[in-house]
Amino acid sequence: MLKKHLIKHLGLWLLFFTGSCFAAEPELFIDRDWLKTQSGEWVNGEIISFYDGKVEFDSDEFGLQLIDADDVSEIRSQYAFSVRLNAGRIYTGRLELSNDVLQIHQGLKSERVYFSNVLTMVPFGESRISLWSGSVNLGANFRRGNIKQNDTNLRVQLKRRSNLNRLRLDYLVNRSERTNSQGDKETTVDNQRLNLSLDWFFANNVFVRAFEYEYFSDPFSNIEERATYGVGLGYHLYDTNTLDWSISGGPSYQNTLFSSDNRRETSGALTLGMLLDWELSKRLDFKFDYQVQFLREEVGGRQHTLKTGFDVELTKNFEMDLLFYVERNDNPTSSNGLTADKNDYQIIVSVGYEF
Repeated sequence: MLKKHLIKHLGLWLLFFTGSCFAAEPELFIDRDWLKTQSGEWVNGEIISFYDGKVEFDSDEFGLQLIDADDVSEIRSQYAFSVRLNAGRIYTGRLELSNDVLQIHQGLKSERVYFSNVLTMVPFGESRISLWSGSVNLGANFRRGNIKQNDTNLRVQLKRRSNLNRLRLDYLVNRSERTNSQGDKETTVDNQRLNLSLDWFFANNVFVRAFEYEYFSDPFSNIEERATYGVGLGYHLYDTNTLDWSISGGPSYQNTLFSSDNRRETSGALTLGMLLDWELSKRLDFKFDYQVQFLREEVGGRQHTLKTGFDVELTKNFEMDLLFYVERNDNPTSSNGLTADKNDYQIIVSVGYEF
């Protein structure tokens, strides 16, 4: 009898000891999202989205991370997500991923799909602030002495991602002002560019550019205002955890007002573009954005726009941008009897807040 009693208590002590030594898996649907990597590590935080084969996950410990789908073993979500499959069908519910099988819990019902067939996942509810991301960058240079000049630039980037589409906005303003020997102020640089695009996800690597708009103004290049409207088709050439390389193209329409004589010209165009986003290290990203438009010779012929440079992460929310801009017109128009240069170059150094 005593022997049985000792064995019983010894078993209870062993159960308690082993339970305290080995960490339990996170409880399903608690007050945060959970993600388990293929190496067996659990991370808690917030699932932002799933796009282009990558899970965007925000953790208090590691910050905002892009994790390749092949590196994800399990997922537990706190809230409901909208899940779109390659075939176009959409499910809504809380997520439980294990062994490439994604269970989508909808109250008392559950749907089971293969994770490899998932195109996108976003938090359910179109008004959620987590669907938005962006940054605001400001650069300035103040020179005094023989020359009194102020150079300033502002760049605002916004992105909104839903289950079916992606909206992007990029706005850049540059202005330089100097004071001459008589004390009068004169503007030497005054240009702005707004890019807006709406992409619809068609398949894993294919997207339709349902709408694209660009506004550009630079009176010193004889462009009072220029508006371009277009549509197109895009394809991801290479898409990994550290490299995103895509091309796009399609027809467009351009309307230009010239500064010299208030002449307005319109032209149909073909627009081709390439976008490269390469994560060189945890804190350093390389970006290359090139676009060429084929237009009538009267409005400039071929127009090239190149934006390239580096994003340097300073802290979790602050970054420094080192950017190089090139604007080229193969057939520039004349202003005040002078023909504008074919090439405009610009180097911008700015510090910004990322959200």
